Amino acid sequence: RYRVREGTPRTLVSDEGRLRQVLLNLLGNAVKFTHDGEIQVIVDAEQDSEGWRYRCTVHDTGMGIAADRISALFEEFEQADSGIAREFGGTGLGLAISRSIVDLLGGEITVQSAVGGGSEFAFSWRAQVTEAPATATVADPALAGRRVLIVDDRAADRDLLAEFCRSIGLEAVTAASGPDALDRLRDRTPFDLAVVDFVMPGMDGVATAEAMAGLEGAPPVVLSAYAVHGPEARGRGVRLAGFLPKPLRQSTLAATLAGLLSGEVAPVPVPAQDPTQASSRALRVLVAEDNLMNQQVLLMLLGAMGFDNADVVGTGDEAVEAVQANAYDVVLMDMMMPKTDGLTATRLIRARGAAVHQPFIVALTANAMPGDREACLAAGMDGYVAKPINRADLGSLLHMVAERLDADMPESTAATDPDPAPTSPSPALGAEPALDETTAHRVRDAYGPEAFATLVGLFRATAQQHMEQIVGGVQERQLERVAMGSHTIKSSAQILGAFEVAGRCTVIEESARQESWEGIDADAVDALQASLTEALVWLDGLAGAE
Repeated sequence: RYRVREGTPRTLVSDEGRLRQVLLNLLGNAVKFTHDGEIQVIVDAEQDSEGWRYRCTVHDTGMGIAADRISALFEEFEQADSGIAREFGGTGLGLAISRSIVDLLGGEITVQSAVGGGSEFAFSWRAQVTEAPATATVADPALAGRRVLIVDDRAADRDLLAEFCRSIGLEAVTAASGPDALDRLRDRTPFDLAVVDFVMPGMDGVATAEAMAGLEGAPPVVLSAYAVHGPEARGRGVRLAGFLPKPLRQSTLAATLAGLLSGEVAPVPVPAQDPTQASSRALRVLVAEDNLMNQQVLLMLLGAMGFDNADVVGTGDEAVEAVQANAYDVVLMDMMMPKTDGLTATRLIRARGAAVHQPFIVALTANAMPGDREACLAAGMDGYVAKPINRADLGSLLHMVAERLDADMPESTAATDPDPAPTSPSPALGAEPALDETTAHRVRDAYGPEAFATLVGLFRATAQQHMEQIVGGVQERQLERVAMGSHTIKSSAQILGAFEVAGRCTVIEESARQESWEGIDADAVDALQASLTEALVWLDGLAGAE
């Protein structure tokens, strides 16, 4: 989640591409080292005698960093632990580069961390502001002084929602659970509206709304939930005043609250069944993928189909642990991940038999090599799809799983071949246009300019990190690092239409997988870097085009 503090000017002049590179580097590290919990991004600004200084803070609840390692973090080729490179890859250059960028922008980068206590990285920069500082605005005079009860078990979400409500003139009171909310109402202090989160332990949002309805003077209830939960909420027959779809956007929140409290705008209804599901069942999906960009694309695809609550892990070991802890209907399993790959993770899951809920497991592969299908099925997978993943293929897959589950498919038939989606081999060098605008525009049109710019920024940050991984692997004669780095860049480049980059990575990766240094030399690495630089300039131009 992210928040921009009140009073922070929203329009400024600075180096957007470099700021994105620093932020994505910090976010990539936060995601990589936070196995559970949350990640927050906070942006604020202050004005002094020299102008405006912005500050962006990335806070995570991950593994943390030992105090005696913090001072070395920003040195080239240094990481917080010697085992990190072996487990997660990378060379330790990302933070050193980020510090250099921030220095050039007139700021500084700092870190606070403790082992087991998470980390907080913050960077600042100087910028010219082109608008007056943002101030609190009241969406409608009818909102001033009106009281809203916010019910959510997650403190960060509660506080964020309360802060926004206060910024538009509302009086916000918070409760951490359904019973807590009922106690607030029994205090006899009236509320004009209640915003209740759907997913809460014990008494969920619908049960809370139902209990509220039995109290005298209870306020109308707006349910806050992901679209995939809509059918369940609607099916329980509790009267709700409206629906706030997650992830929450300030514009949607303001319009919904203003409409309900002023009575001038009809609220968004609780969504009915999503047409892509062909089932009343809300599928629970796990994405097991180590490539940050592929994670983002998969979440976008799933979100567009109503599956906004998918979980994400970055290694095969984490996938096994997640399946042991949760009853997933579908696992989208990357074939190639560090330490434990997708095939091994699937074997471990299937070996547990009835001790765990056995999900429908689908391989995600950028290779589509002969024998992959047989290897997937032999490991216990139910099929596989090729990267870059097509929305129609993914939709058909989830449709099929929903139908099987609605038909109460016996567990013993879960490993049958479901006629997996057709795949195509990775592009050979020269077989596709070097930079394919049709592919790039298709992605831009599908997700929108803002999301496309985010993907380009993520590609820039992660591709450079993996170029460092390739260079380091060549220097230290480690073919596995070379293979992993080239594989990751290839997968991301294909999504955005940078086919020359993907083709060069294919040549390097295939040699490395065959334990051969043929074709992997300084000239090949330099050629890949040149193609990557050209692709990034091209993609930046497309991302900035209106």
